[in-house]
Amino acid sequence: MQRILLLLLLVFTSLAVEAQSTISQVNFNSSSDLTNNFSDRSNAVPTLFTYSTVNGVGNSGALVPPNTVSWGNDVIVYNKSYSSSTQDTLKLSIAFKYKRANVNPNDFQRPVAFFLRSSNNRDISFYLNIIPHTNNVELAVTSYNYAQGTVIPLQDNNWYTVEAVFIPRGGNFGDEVFAATRVYHIGENGTAAPKLLGAHKAQIYDIGLATTEKFDIQLSGAKWGGAEYLDNFSISGKERCLTERFEEGRIVQNQCFELNGQQYCEPGQFTQSTVDENGCVNLTHITLYKTYVDTTYVTVTDTTYVTVTDTLVINTTVTGIDDEAMSNIVKVFPNPAHDAVHFDFGEYKTLANHKLVIYDMTGQVKYEAVINSKSGSVELHQLGAKGTYIIRLINAEGKQIATKKLIVR
Repeated sequence: MQRILLLLLLVFTSLAVEAQSTISQVNFNSSSDLTNNFSDRSNAVPTLFTYSTVNGVGNSGALVPPNTVSWGNDVIVYNKSYSSSTQDTLKLSIAFKYKRANVNPNDFQRPVAFFLRSSNNRDISFYLNIIPHTNNVELAVTSYNYAQGTVIPLQDNNWYTVEAVFIPRGGNFGDEVFAATRVYHIGENGTAAPKLLGAHKAQIYDIGLATTEKFDIQLSGAKWGGAEYLDNFSISGKERCLTERFEEGRIVQNQCFELNGQQYCEPGQFTQSTVDENGCVNLTHITLYKTYVDTTYVTVTDTTYVTVTDTLVINTTVTGIDDEAMSNIVKVFPNPAHDAVHFDFGEYKTLANHKLVIYDMTGQVKYEAVINSKSGSVELHQLGAKGTYIIRLINAEGKQIATKKLIVR
């Protein structure tokens, strides 16, 4: 069941959720990257790994693993499940910094391990085994049966990317699965072009793994296995539920909102239950109504597939105005942006006394300026962090006339 907690009712918007192929990246540039994307198995706030503001790839933030973990039990769980169907590729990766001095030869630990936990209790793991008293590491894939893996050498105090690949191929009897663990060298700072060092491939015949409806994704690692830091988690595949999408809004003359066809006229906590074709609960459309335009905060707790709470900030538009309308009024480039974003206001005299405002995803104003020239620019360090921002064009009466998403990388 999904629980929808409405913290602030200010606008109309719609929220739709659907399964689709996607690529997600968690770079751990802030501690919230850990707490917003992962949980411990028994705790919504992850405590297994700690956070370092530096020491990551390119001297950014990073995860600090514990000295030792219990195999398969001490893990952090990614906050989205992934569906599995024939020929769909699920790919996971994370970077780690290898430090030989960390290795405890008397405690068999691993620097990195991924676990795919299936909905029908069939599991598969992808991991590295450090070979004591050497700089060698064994690449392994295990699904109830262990087979000797590929062995490669590592360089002390260097960064490596570990990649796990899972493809249910089906085959003649519907039980064939391809799985692989790969390791890439990415240099002393983790910023070098990836160089494949080795791969261990496995052809597995397991009807449970090949036909499971979804996987929960779990991550583990230990200092005594040789990992000093972990960084840059990424995943590509078909999400079980996509948690947010921006859509056009409209204005009505009341202060109520609608959830799955039922109207509510006061803020508070409400529970509804619907299941769509993807098995997603309460994720059809949420409709909010109000005469003022601002940011609406919605908290969604999925107790069917995900055991933690995701907080969504949903920004909206006025009737008939969307990203395309913004493009017709103001040119925004480049987008995504890296160092600076530029604006071309065209016939800017028609925008006299209009303001350009940039909000972060919590609704805070990060930049504001009155339009008084044909062009302008914003240095992105003024915004404070990478991520998604909302650009709004506000007229002289204080009404929003256009909005656009800005991606900062």
